[in-house]
Parts: sequence; C-alpha cells; structure tokens
Amino acid sequence: MPDWITILGIIGTILGFAYMYLEYKAHYALWPVGIVWSVCYLVIFALQGFYAWSLTWIYYLFTNIYGAILWKKKNDESRKELPITHLPKKRILPVVFSCVVLTVPIWFFVKTYNPYVSAELDAGSLLILVSEAVSTSLGIVGMLLLAKKIAEQWIIWMVVNFLYLIANIYIKNVPITLFYVVYTTISVLGWIRWNKKAVTESTLDKN
Repeated sequence: MPDWITILGIIGTILGFAYMYLEYKAHYALWPVGIVWSVCYLVIFALQGFYAWSLTWIYYLFTNIYGAILWKKKNDESRKELPITHLPKKRILPVVFSCVVLTVPIWFFVKTYNPYVSAELDAGSLLILVSEAVSTSLGIVGMLLLAKKIAEQWIIWMVVNFLYLIANIYIKNVPITLFYVVYTTISVLGWIRWNKKAVTESTLDKN
C-alpha cells in the first residue's frame, strides 16, 4: 500500500515552492497552483489527525478560488494588474481582534480532536495545541489579506509558517518540515519585496 502522506508531501512541497515563488512575484498563477496545493495538504493533515489544519486547508481551497476570481475581476475592470496595497491603519485592530476571537473555538477543537494532544497537556501537547490553534486562526485572516493583495499578509505568514515548522519538527514530518523552513524564509523576503512595491490609499485615490 502506498504511503500517501509521503507521496502527497512530496507533491505538496513541489507545488508549495511554485506557489511561494508566484506569491513572492505577486503573479496570478499562484491561485490555480494554490487550489491543487490546498487539496494535497488537506488530505495530508486529515490522514495525520490534524483536523483543524484540515478544515483550514478546506478554507484555503475556497479562498484560492475566491482570490483567482477577485484578481481577475479587478484586473479586467482596471485593465491593469491589481496593485499591492498596505493595510489601512483603521483596520489593524479589527484584524488583530479577529485573530484572537478565531483562536478560542479552534483551541478547544484542537484540544478535543488532535491525537497528538494529550489530556494532561504535557510540553509536546501544548506545543502542538498552540501551533495548530494559533496558525489556523492567523491563516484564515492571512488568506483574506492575500486575496486583497495587502502587503501585511506576509507578516501573518511569517508567524504561521514558523508555527507549522515547529509542529512538523515535533512529529518528524521531514518533507513538510523542509518546505516550511524555506517558506518561513520566503515570508520574510516576500514582506520586504511587497512592502517596497505597495501603494498607499491616497495614491490609489489620485489614480
């Protein structure tokens, strides 16, 4: 019987590298690649028992579809590429609040259903619990910011990718661990690049 976790992990890693490069370049092709990539990781985490992450990747799947539609629509309307923008200051607090609110139910879901989390909450269980709950809530918000082409989405992915990295080191998932080592680094580089290219709301208003 084939080891589907390993096979899908390798495929997902290859697609993930393609996705991160396209995201770094802010290229539209990241969305169709992201759709297939989401399916791979959805199955991987479901087989491993990371059910909150599985639900997150279902969300990522639909958000990739939404992002593809939104970017195409905006490009068609403006007849030019959708610009990268900064998160307005008035929306920073709502974004932070959303992350905190989302973490609470996800925390209890992970604590109940993740097989790596014991009832006693030892150090390993707590690491998995924090990693999965926090990264899931941040990822939900991060994907929406990416769909809107907001530069600050990279700050969220720095944290999310690091948490995925720590959790997969703990469960010794080598292919996915290697991927998130690179993706954490790319998140930093992506933020630097998008931050330089981002335009302000005032600039958009003049155009």
